[in-house]
Amino acid sequence: MRVSHAEVRLEKWLAAARYAEGLDEDELSGVVASHYLDAWRATPEGDQGAALADRARAALRAAAERAMALHANAAAVGWFEQALAVTSDPAERAA
Repeated sequence: MRVSHAEVRLEKWLAAARYAEGLDEDELSGVVASHYLDAWRATPEGDQGAALADRARAALRAAAERAMALHANAAAVGWFEQALAVTSDPAERAA
């Protein structure tokens, strides 16, 4: 069975996100968020998509909070807006 190009990209994004996440460095929060977001965008609807949406949302919020701590308000707004794009639950969107 041949692995598709999209599946290879997805696995690379996930591997990069997990690696950066494992380094436990606040400075890498944007890198982690970007890789999880890309992985989510490449994933079809369903359980895997929902799980990646959760990971992406958490990583995007962490990146936004890191940006706020650095007084990079425009960047924080951008991260929060991307987190909203990953959120489908109306109650969570309102929070």
